[in-house]
Amino acid sequence: MIFLPSGMGALSVKGLESDVRYRAFLYNPVDGTEIDLGPAKKDDSGDWPLPQPTPIFQDWVLVLENMLSGKRQVDNE
Repeated sequence: MIFLPSGMGALSVKGLESDVRYRAFLYNPVDGTEIDLGPAKKDDSGDWPLPQPTPIFQDWVLVLENMLSGKRQVDNE
């Protein structure tokens, strides 16, 4: 999970694991809805640029979910 404060410009998630596929979505902390972003397609260096712009100007939470597990996992490391 990555907190995205309102007003942030273009962002990239860096260093995603090469052997893991992720489903990405935006979580709306105001009303609990989710906006599906589809698979996070990383480049050769493991970076994935977040699609722009966000649907409305507010804070969001970006969630990357391991597609193989079928469950949401929280990594405490």
